[in-house]
Amino acid sequence: MRILGLCLVVSLLVACAPNTVGDLRKSPGSVTEMHLNENYQSVYRRLTTQGRACFDVNLVTAQRMIRSELYSDLGVAEISYEMFGVNNEVYAVADIVKDGDGTTLKITSAKGAEEMDGVIKKHLAGRC
Repeated sequence: MRILGLCLVVSLLVACAPNTVGDLRKSPGSVTEMHLNENYQSVYRRLTTQGRACFDVNLVTAQRMIRSELYSDLGVAEISYEMFGVNNEVYAVADIVKDGDGTTLKITSAKGAEEMDGVIKKHLAGRC
């Protein structure tokens, strides 16, 4: 029920969300950056696992899901939180970058979907 409620709230707030990650990066609602003292691959794995468990849902006319890419040769990863249906909408993107022994995590949320910052931070903590 919480997932459906969150989906409804996000859908209502982001009626005009960007259609691509590139569009989101050009005109973000909020950007949060933090440094984590752990390997970037661990951060990527946890966000991807929790994101799929908590964010992915099939609706009657759309599908809410994350897309993730890991580029181990470059030490970077990207996770986007999206809705596919009549309109494709990108709510947020998490950029994960190897930074020495740690990781820099940058969360970019769409205008009207700034609460996605908190959602991603919950996933980082292993919660929905």
